[in-house]
Amino acid sequence: MKGYETMIRLMGIAITTTFLVSCGISSFKSTKEIETEEGGADAAKGGEDLPASSDDLVVDEGDNAVDLEAIDGVKQEYVVGTALFEGCKDPTKIQTLQQNLNFKERQDCSFGMGDNLPIKNNFVTARESQTIKADLPPDSVVCDIRMESEQADLHYDDFLFITLNNDILVASEVGFGDLFAPVNGLKPWDWEKIKGKPFSLAQGDTKGVPYCLNDPECKVPGHDMVGAFKYSVDIEGVPALAAKVINQQSMDFTVIATGDDNAGDCDHSTFNLNLTVEYVPIP
Repeated sequence: MKGYETMIRLMGIAITTTFLVSCGISSFKSTKEIETEEGGADAAKGGEDLPASSDDLVVDEGDNAVDLEAIDGVKQEYVVGTALFEGCKDPTKIQTLQQNLNFKERQDCSFGMGDNLPIKNNFVTARESQTIKADLPPDSVVCDIRMESEQADLHYDDFLFITLNNDILVASEVGFGDLFAPVNGLKPWDWEKIKGKPFSLAQGDTKGVPYCLNDPECKVPGHDMVGAFKYSVDIEGVPALAAKVINQQSMDFTVIATGDDNAGDCDHSTFNLNLTVEYVPIP
C-alpha cells in the first residue's frame, strides 16, 4: 500500500513539474519582445515630454501617417508614432524665431540656358530662383511657420512658387500646383513637372486661385498684379515637413519666378517677408 501511495505522489510531482515548465516556456519573452511591448504601450498612450533626443522623434500616425522611406533625406529613426508634436502643445516650451527674408528684386529669364527652354509664347519655358536660409537652432521641432509681406507692393511675372527645403509651400496658380504629385502630403518642387506646360492650365474657374500648403486663407497677388502676401502653416497637419527640417537641420526658403518669352519675365519686386517660426528645442 505504501509503495502504491509513493508512486501516486511521484506521478503528481512529475505532472506539476511538467505543467510549470510548460507555462514558463510559453510565457517567456526575450528582452527585445519586452522592449517592443513597452514601446507599443508608450506610443499608444503618448507622452507629455519631448523625446530625449532627435533620434527618438516619431511622426504622428492616423490620418497623417507618413511613409518616411519615400522622403529624400529622412532618416529611419523618425518612425510612425505620436511624440513629434507633444512639445508644441505646451506653451511654456515654445520658442520663437523672427527673421526678415529679403529676396532682392530681379528681372529677365535665362531663356535657352541650362535646362531652361527657348522662348515660346504662353508656355512655361524658364525659371529663376533665390534662396535664403533661416537661422533655426539645430535639433528643433517646428510647430508653426508664418510669413507676411511688410507692404502690399509685391509683384511678379509670370508665375510664382515659394518652397521650403524644396517642398512647395505656395504656387501662385493652383492649376500649376496640381502638376506636382504629393508625397506624404508634400509636393516636392521639380522643374521637369512644369517645364513646357501651357498657360492654359492657369485659366478657367481656378484662375488667380493659389495653392498654399495647409493654409486655405493664404494671400498671394495674382499674375502681373500688385498686392500683399500672407501665409501660415501649422506643421502638425503635415508632419513630414517637420521631420525633414529636423533631419536637414536647416530651413531653406526659395522664391521661384517663371516666364515664357518676354524680357521682363522671371521677375519679381523686392520680397520683404517677415518670417515667424514657433519651435520647441529637443532637450
